[in-house]
Amino acid sequence: MQSASSLLTLVLARARNTPTTSAYRVLDPSGAELGHISWGQLLQKAEHEARLLTARLRDIPAGPERDHVLLVYSRSELMELVVATVATWLAGRTPVPVVVPAAVGASPMTAHGIMGVSDDDAIELGLVMRHARATVALSTESTSRAIHADAAARGLAVPPLEWWDTFALPASLPDGVEPLCYDVPSTRAAHVEFGWNAAGDMQGLAVPHGAVVAHCASLQAMMQLTSRDVWMTHLETRQGLGWYMVMMAMFAGITVVVAPTNLMDVGALWLTLLARHGASVTALTAACIQRLSVQATAAAGARRWRKWPRCGWS
Repeated sequence: MQSASSLLTLVLARARNTPTTSAYRVLDPSGAELGHISWGQLLQKAEHEARLLTARLRDIPAGPERDHVLLVYSRSELMELVVATVATWLAGRTPVPVVVPAAVGASPMTAHGIMGVSDDDAIELGLVMRHARATVALSTESTSRAIHADAAARGLAVPPLEWWDTFALPASLPDGVEPLCYDVPSTRAAHVEFGWNAAGDMQGLAVPHGAVVAHCASLQAMMQLTSRDVWMTHLETRQGLGWYMVMMAMFAGITVVVAPTNLMDVGALWLTLLARHGASVTALTAACIQRLSVQATAAAGARRWRKWPRCGWS
């Protein structure tokens, strides 16, 4: 299946062949599971969302306003982000994902492009939304309210987008919904990422499915991943390697477990969670690995953890 032209082809195959297998899990700041989604559930939700999108965008003239769909979610809304990504592909559109900080006190109007922008380079969500030239933004009520409230408090204008709460989509479909796009060519954009160019201007880059599949293949070979692996990460899911962990679940059939960064600072909790979720791979920076080594020693867990899960670096 890894020779497929797009990740959508692989998602369809996984939903058909292993519908009950867990694709993604999300943990809360205490380490408890917020939720999980299987391949079958993911496709079922994405198909419904895609049909609603197709019906809404079909009368809009050709161009970015019809092709681009903004995906605006917080870290804890990973499963909604994944469903929205697949739904956008099924609707024949291009997702433009951005991240809204989930930290207490963080300004929702500070966003990061999914790639090409370092953690230290904050960019205004308003700029991303304007440059994306989308008509619809998929989000949740809590996230969109936080964005609008923060923008008003800072005197910033939010572009006139149509915000959809993907937690509360209508169950019924409009009449005359067009067929979904199940066959996506490798040349079609898988997502749009934003960053600053050399001239200091914000620039969007459309990344084709073929390039994403090739990158995932390289990452799979480097990490020796199989469909039996569970990849646990604390990295931002729409930032560099973290985003490709989300993509790798679709590509290699692994299960991705996303945990808040703060769990790295709670004693040996990260080590406990690795065991609890059966993690065989974890993606950490060198500094975090050193931190975990100190914690394991302090907790007298060095013997238990002498065989560490495979580690990747951001």
